[in-house]
Amino acid sequence: MSGSPGSSFLNRWLGAALIVAFLAGGPGLALFEGFEHARPITPHPAGAHFEDGRVSYHADHCLVARSLGHNRVLPVLASLCATMPAEAADPLSHFVPLITWYRSVLPSRYVFVGQEGPMTIPSAANGDIHVVDVLDLAQPHEVAFYHMDATPSAGTHNFWMDEAAQILYAAYYDGGVIALDVSGALAGDLSGRVLAQLKPSATPWMWGVQLSGGSLYAIDLLNGLYQIRLAGTTLSVVSGGGNVPDRYSSDLWVSGEYAYTGTWGVLKRNGASGNAVKIWHLGPTGAPTLVDSIITEGIGTVSDVKGSADGRLLVFSAELGEHAGLYVYSLADPAHPTLRGRVINPVGFHTAKVAEIGGRQYVFAARNPEPRRHQHWSSMM
Repeated sequence: MSGSPGSSFLNRWLGAALIVAFLAGGPGLALFEGFEHARPITPHPAGAHFEDGRVSYHADHCLVARSLGHNRVLPVLASLCATMPAEAADPLSHFVPLITWYRSVLPSRYVFVGQEGPMTIPSAANGDIHVVDVLDLAQPHEVAFYHMDATPSAGTHNFWMDEAAQILYAAYYDGGVIALDVSGALAGDLSGRVLAQLKPSATPWMWGVQLSGGSLYAIDLLNGLYQIRLAGTTLSVVSGGGNVPDRYSSDLWVSGEYAYTGTWGVLKRNGASGNAVKIWHLGPTGAPTLVDSIITEGIGTVSDVKGSADGRLLVFSAELGEHAGLYVYSLADPAHPTLRGRVINPVGFHTAKVAEIGGRQYVFAARNPEPRRHQHWSSMM
């Protein structure tokens, strides 16, 4: 069994800690449970990786459930389930970088898997949302899907789940943002469950979304940070957009009165690398105003931006450059974070997730692959 970095998230399942992860380039999704202590893990079998709250896969697109006992380190294979037809398995053109977990609905528990297919950045993408029922971890199976019918074609990227309202928000690259009703039992084609869709500009390239304080914040690689609201069946822009002209934008994280957004530098904009984290104050109405930036020399892309649930720590993963790695900042002053620590690794970390296990804070991150060598990392804070 082999793989390269995918992504994952930490949740609670029947009272136990559960890490859901994807093995990119290998069989697929993995479920690990019962961690009492986190530590750096050399995967077994070699090549298994897990990251932050989304999933990626290519190759054979299989879903793999693994069970980890409370006092064990190595996982045990529990099941597998194909989430795409075998003929669609193209290791170069089907890459899925995201996953979100849905716990509110009974009798099923759903995992939403986003497929990222062939694309031309930043004009056209491909890829659907796949819904997998994992209530029975021994027999996970795909039960539903959503395909956006668009010209040019559109593909999904990052999600946000509103558990209380039973709405899945998805950033759909050139397709904008959608709100999808996921209440009740899910089956078959979900296109009739689209509550609202919004293209906030003529040329969107939506990276991610997060719901906070009654607003949906959306980050657009081309057009910066938006504040959006859903009213009935209408998504509309409240404020923002056109506010990051110097660089391309990447991930976002919102906490209280502040938002933090990354920048992407695989392609430079105005000659600038993606070495900035933008810091936004959200005013009385939630409108974002840029107040500061963290500039990190020696990196080319801020890939993932995440924080701790208590709002005290900010973490971002960095790629491209001699100072690529993992960065941890204190948010004692949320407008002006201060560096607490970093892990430098020139191959870079793709995604990161902050989680609390046994009362201690950890960062789970996926290091980018090197030839014949892959490793999952966890760092205690």
